[in-house]
Amino acid sequence: MKRAALLLLLALRLPAETVDVGVFTLFRPTELRIESAGTPLVLADGAISVTLEGRQSAEIHLSSNRSVIHVGARDGSPADFILSIPGKIRRRFQGSLTIQPGAHYLRAIVSMDLETAVASVVAAESRPGTPFEALKAQALVARSYYAASPARHDRFEYCDTTHCQFLREPPSANSPAARAAIETRGLVLSYRGKIFPALYSASCGGETRALAEPGFGYPYFAVHCDYCRRHRQGVVEGHQLGLCQRGAAGMAAQGASAREILDHYYPSVTIEQASPATLARLH
Repeated sequence: MKRAALLLLLALRLPAETVDVGVFTLFRPTELRIESAGTPLVLADGAISVTLEGRQSAEIHLSSNRSVIHVGARDGSPADFILSIPGKIRRRFQGSLTIQPGAHYLRAIVSMDLETAVASVVAAESRPGTPFEALKAQALVARSYYAASPARHDRFEYCDTTHCQFLREPPSANSPAARAAIETRGLVLSYRGKIFPALYSASCGGETRALAEPGFGYPYFAVHCDYCRRHRQGVVEGHQLGLCQRGAAGMAAQGASAREILDHYYPSVTIEQASPATLARLH
């Protein structure tokens, strides 16, 4: 790769609607393997670059690599790639990858399109067979969280665990999770004219919890959850705030729309179409 092309790779900026997600954060890896998922990848550290084609791969070791490494397509745009910790975990991602060496482990940060992140969260957070309207409700909640939550980590905005939002690899384009993101594209939850980072949990045990503390952007109300009262009364998974995922699936199975689900778990909110400029300003 010529020097001019390398400078272009490092200078090109991602589109405004992106989120930076630290992946494999629980593993604190000291080595990472990068593979192409179809198209050539360029690994650049500001001084040299390496191009991966076909089935080629590259391994980054904390002990021997102390430079920040950027990974993307040849023209500097996001790419499909496979990232793994040898012997532990292997996932496909879409976006631009930055690997930062720390004192004790490597940080892998994927800058991905907001809607790719939303679809990935919906796929990771939802149980198999979840009704489509519940997936759409989850997509709105996930998007609102990313759009309005301040960065929760020093070196990147969000992680891939439930500390932020559970995220794995992006689902296929025709999957229910991807379609839920597409059909709700740009829609967010707003309270008193301001988008807020909507919270949610897996199972509320029969009633969500009230929380009126400042700083959350929304005064969470205690809401009865008929599904959990009938099927999982007393079983709580999560903080019981906002959307109950099991309750939302139960409502959708009974014919409720995504809007009805959200109106139930987030009283007094509005659903609005956020412009790209609005989403870009929130961070």
